[in-house]
Amino acid sequence: MKKALFLLTMLALSSCHLQRDETFVNPVFYGKLESQTNLWDVTITPTTFDKDNRHGATWHEDCEMWKNEPDEVVLRCTHQLNKEQLEMQAMRKPENPKTEEHNTYVIKIMPEKDQDSDEGIYVVIISYYEDETRLEFASKRGYHIRTPEKEKQ
Repeated sequence: MKKALFLLTMLALSSCHLQRDETFVNPVFYGKLESQTNLWDVTITPTTFDKDNRHGATWHEDCEMWKNEPDEVVLRCTHQLNKEQLEMQAMRKPENPKTEEHNTYVIKIMPEKDQDSDEGIYVVIISYYEDETRLEFASKRGYHIRTPEKEKQ
């Protein structure tokens, strides 16, 4: 009985998030997301979230894909703190020092009425820090994904 209960529990837990080898349902999410509000561009895969600021600085997070829909992807990501971040944290002397941060990214293709055909596909990335889920505490930024036909123009 215990083995059956364990097996059922493991099956339920494994279905809570998508497998690491998943691909995006909508291949447009593989395109580079060009920022409309700052210099940081974003590239995502089902297992990574990468930013570059067009001047050589980069940011990398390893991810698990939690949602994979034609118009929305959700990634739960982990960023390992670098040496400078760890040193800054040590100066504050926290009770529970940490070596990593977690972010949840909701990447949504905006409705047709909000699209500007001259710029590519308009998407919004909503970022939640750690376990926050309230939209009023989230960061929201707009991006365009250049589709191959837009790059030719």
